[in-house]
Amino acid sequence: MKKTKLKYIAVFAIISFVCFLAFSILRQVPFGNDTYAFVQISCTGGNALLGTRMPLAIPFFQLLPCNYLVWNALCAFVMWLVMIVVGLIGEQFNAKHGWLAGLAMFGNALFLSQSFAIEDVLLATPFVFLSFYFAIRLAKERKWFWFIGMLASFLIALGFWKGSALFLPVIAFLTAGTLSFVIAIAFVLLLSGTYLFLGILGFFNGQLVQENLSGFGLIHNWVLLLGFANIEAMLLLPTIWLGFLAFMAQKYTLFLAPFLAIFVINYLEKMPDGWKVFATIMVLGIAVLSFMSIPTLFPNPNQMKAINEVIQLADGNKILDSFGYGWALLYFGGLPDKVAGYPNSDFNHSKGYALVYGEDTTCETLKTFDGNLLIQYCDN
Repeated sequence: MKKTKLKYIAVFAIISFVCFLAFSILRQVPFGNDTYAFVQISCTGGNALLGTRMPLAIPFFQLLPCNYLVWNALCAFVMWLVMIVVGLIGEQFNAKHGWLAGLAMFGNALFLSQSFAIEDVLLATPFVFLSFYFAIRLAKERKWFWFIGMLASFLIALGFWKGSALFLPVIAFLTAGTLSFVIAIAFVLLLSGTYLFLGILGFFNGQLVQENLSGFGLIHNWVLLLGFANIEAMLLLPTIWLGFLAFMAQKYTLFLAPFLAIFVINYLEKMPDGWKVFATIMVLGIAVLSFMSIPTLFPNPNQMKAINEVIQLADGNKILDSFGYGWALLYFGGLPDKVAGYPNSDFNHSKGYALVYGEDTTCETLKTFDGNLLIQYCDN
């Protein structure tokens, strides 16, 4: 069994290295909107995220070199850790094939891309999963060291990313039962309710942000959704909660994937070989499509062209940003009017060059790029 574990760990390392090469070769710039806020910290040594409280993430990024390959290496290392921890969790429910859950993570369409988004969530993810693992061990065996491991992992995850608090109900149920699960949910909703429901609020306000968009998170699990047909009783309520989070905002779908991966593996053991072949092909297909999408991720070449051109046109003056490009504009040498917030397509009383999605009728369009991306000049 020990040799089997080492083989999986080695395979995970090889896959992570291949992913590192893919992002380093197929892209010349980091992926992600929020990524540019965090790499800005690494490159300036300052705290670009004014007003946020991330006691571990900010110092970590301040110490991290301003180097794209170093960032990608960090992402690959974290991906490797995540697959190992998911394998450890899987082993608790399937001693023979549980480590396959680490590989099955590629059945989630966002696993590859989110693993290379250089931000606080990246750093917190392995510790969130590690807290799940220790909580499961504690539920099975009441030993003090499992409790210490769970508490330390969860606190470290919180230190990197405050959104980790949303996973408190999972460890509460596994270690203390249903009442603690309900109390933890009430506590989390009290603290984070508005943030959690941003996707729905955005829909009614016309201010949609993809990572907070409700309703699509579950879909990204694709073949892993078969796991809902074979939920482990011990993980029923945690899975329902994680499924709810994934439904509310697609950014949380990755945290549901480990449990679904485990359920799928156990489910396929009972099914004919044809189902196993189908699931394997699906996971491989999703992985291939994920690799193919790497060059198209934000900012893609088209978006980079628009960013560079509007920076040149502005020539050191403020750039009006409709949404999503603020941190990237700042990183590449521009001066955005804002770096974060909700879409602002109303440029009344505004003057300057604007980078927008969709035409603002009060401004003059200077250039159109693919995807309805425009450079405009406003003098209102």
